[in-house]
Amino acid sequence: PFWEEHSIDRECGGYLTCLDRYGRVTDERKYVWFQARQVWTFSALYDLLEPRERWRAAAEHGLRFLLERCYAGNGVWHFQLSREGRVEKAAVSVFSDLYAALALAAFAKAFGDGRAREAALVTWRSVLARLADPDFAGYYPQAEDMSMRCHSVSMMKTMAGLELERCVSEAEAGRTVDEATH
Repeated sequence: PFWEEHSIDRECGGYLTCLDRYGRVTDERKYVWFQARQVWTFSALYDLLEPRERWRAAAEHGLRFLLERCYAGNGVWHFQLSREGRVEKAAVSVFSDLYAALALAAFAKAFGDGRAREAALVTWRSVLARLADPDFAGYYPQAEDMSMRCHSVSMMKTMAGLELERCVSEAEAGRTVDEATH
């Protein structure tokens, strides 16, 4: 209820996500991974808890903003936008892409949306190709020190892969989930 009441930006699209405990906006910037998290949340609520029309409307509201404002193309997503949807920080983080894939897959599953399904697949395959490149460095805001075993990317690959597995190809997503959890 907190997010339904305070976060949906009916004026500019997407969601206002930098809120204090009373729902007051503390920062109008829109981070793509949080836009995607909310699309995922409303889609999952609708699909897994109860098919409430207001959750569908909230998920569709966020998906429109994601697809129209946050997508850089070729499976790559921007990092940060202004409230109005102007790109302030372009595609610098694989985490934006992984959260977008997660959200798109959940939306596709919940509502049978082919456009979201296709965007989830394009994003997923783009992420996997970039992560397989030993020179890839798009881990902003966290520098990925390859001499250590950081788990943030594995965690997100697992979460997105499990969501994709439900709506796309169990074999394709499952291999990645197995590798990430290993």
